[in-house]
Amino acid sequence: MPVTTVESPPGPSADALRVARHLRRLEALEARHRLRRRTVRAVRGGLGGGGAFLVLVKAKLVVAALVGIGFA
Repeated sequence: MPVTTVESPPGPSADALRVARHLRRLEALEARHRLRRRTVRAVRGGLGGGGAFLVLVKAKLVVAALVGIGFA
């Protein structure tokens, strides 16, 4: 009796498709993480710069008040 073999259809295997899908998911996850990290860094920098500016303005106001009342 002849032995018949079942050949898989041409193209990538199921494992290759699964790995490719998983790799796309991980790359998308990494891209979201990079965007989130950049955004958080920009916000923290902006808050730090804004805070430093407010401290500078407050110091100038204090000096102006001291000069105004004759203590400086």
